[in-house]
Amino acid sequence: MDRKELIDLEKYQAPSEEELKKNLSQLEYDVIRNGEDEAPFSGEYVDNREVGLYVDKISGAPLFLSQDKFDSGCGWPSFTKPIDSSVLKKIPDNRNNRHLIEIIIDSSPWLKPGDSYYPTD
Repeated sequence: MDRKELIDLEKYQAPSEEELKKNLSQLEYDVIRNGEDEAPFSGEYVDNREVGLYVDKISGAPLFLSQDKFDSGCGWPSFTKPIDSSVLKKIPDNRNNRHLIEIIIDSSPWLKPGDSYYPTD
């Protein structure tokens, strides 16, 4: 299967704000909706080595493959490339002297920055 075939944005819908607040922890909600950060090296996926997909926390849309994950030393999951960059938008995050790229699904105005990766191109 082509990497791009994994993302069909019409299959993934955002739940209501009420559902988000019910299903996400306060920290998850603040990170996803308010642009906050979890503390470096504290997230459940930093040291995760399981094979699989990393998906958007709101819609479930696949964003990254585990085979593209690497240890950048920054304290957050990092990836060499997304599954399909054509549906993603890159937003520079230079807060606190960091040089990260936040990723959102470009055609979905209901998403805010959530996952980060260091582009190799």
